[in-house]
Amino acid sequence: MSCDKNWEFIVLNLKSEYSNRHQDKPVGVMFSYKNAGGTYVPSFVGMDYDYAYEHQVYRQLLFQTVKRAGELGFSTIDFGMTAGFEKRKIGAHVTEKVAYIQAKDNFPFEQLEIMESKG
Repeated sequence: MSCDKNWEFIVLNLKSEYSNRHQDKPVGVMFSYKNAGGTYVPSFVGMDYDYAYEHQVYRQLLFQTVKRAGELGFSTIDFGMTAGFEKRKIGAHVTEKVAYIQAKDNFPFEQLEIMESKG
């Protein structure tokens, strides 16, 4: 990915005064793809969960992603399918998706249903 000009990485560093190590520390990264069709595609996220909640790392990554896409002149950002609540906070519009599958063997689905009901 680092050798491909269409991929870029947004890295969040926690300043030393906020780190328990007293040095700047990377706490989050967003791996994004610059689509030739005018869409910026944040694809993978990495976070240090020791800092994620206290410092709102995921929300900050989303914000920096929107900011970066704007700087590059992209008209669309494709955020993917999870964390709709956080994404709506930064102006994303949710597009409902439905998928149907057909399985030859229902046993794994029945096991998942049993595990879910015992939850």
